[in-house]
Amino acid sequence: MHSIAKNCRRIKENLKLLNPIEQYNLIKNNPNQIYQYNFINDNPQNKQIGFIAQNLRNVFNDNNIVQGNENDLYDHNVPLTVDYGRMTTYLYGALKQSIIEIENLKKKNNELEEIIISIKDEIKYLKYIISL
Repeated sequence: MHSIAKNCRRIKENLKLLNPIEQYNLIKNNPNQIYQYNFINDNPQNKQIGFIAQNLRNVFNDNNIVQGNENDLYDHNVPLTVDYGRMTTYLYGALKQSIIEIENLKKKNNELEEIIISIKDEIKYLKYIISL
């Protein structure tokens, strides 16, 4: 089953740009694990992967990622659901911020490598001076 979201600008209003740093921190500080499982009363060979909705609710409580009634947490007839489409948007923001941070670290690393080369050259020069 594929999830299709309505993403056309023409049908949206009250747009608010989300901060990728907040999305990054939300994902980075998320203690939830990804599980492999099968559904109760289903063939054990039908392996699934995903999160536990009850655990995600603590992280994404205001973002409609987890849907369902809090009072139905343990009612197997009305399970909580995870909207992976919405979660993907947060993951995109976190990935975007991660890429920015990686690029900044690469730049800083290159600068430090240049400094190291310069220091090595100075040491070689000082050794030469001392040997005279």
